[in-house]
Amino acid sequence: MTRLSIAKAAQSIVPRDRDGVWRVIRELRSFSLPELRGYVRMSERALGQFVNGLVAAGYLEPHIHGDYRLINDPGADAPRVREDGSIVTRGLKAERLWRTARILGEFSVRELWQSACADDCCIKGSYAHGYVAAMHRAGYLVMSSSGGGGRATRYRMIKTRYSGPKAPVIQRRGAVYDPNTRRVVWSPEGGEA
Repeated sequence: MTRLSIAKAAQSIVPRDRDGVWRVIRELRSFSLPELRGYVRMSERALGQFVNGLVAAGYLEPHIHGDYRLINDPGADAPRVREDGSIVTRGLKAERLWRTARILGEFSVRELWQSACADDCCIKGSYAHGYVAAMHRAGYLVMSSSGGGGRATRYRMIKTRYSGPKAPVIQRRGAVYDPNTRRVVWSPEGGEA
């Protein structure tokens, strides 16, 4: 793939976010900041902060003449780092629950919560319950069996509603935003969008 086709691909797919920038970085392997800026639509400041974070976290190495080289490629998902190289954990719980729900297919809140917990991400049961309730309201999950008589309510992901790998986000006012489709899919005022 030529450098020009990389630019066109990045601009047509995801030109403005870190995932799009990361895709271009992975293709180029070695680049200058002005060159990278020509391939993506991100502010100079935001792009600089992202590249600085990747350097500080050990993904990129500064090279001669202001160039950068990719030295640690963990895969297609853009590393979630701050400018100082520290890992961004916001949204990690929702991502774990979303991914685990897809893997399990059918589950109780407790099963989902226990399966999604890992050493690097402690999820509270109350958070898992709230996330499942929000995904149910937004139409991503259906109740497959009602709880009662000592049995837990079970949920199943609706396959046709799976919109992509990024976890839907519960916003402050209770609305559910889907970063895969880039739209609010449920709000307390209007219900399912």
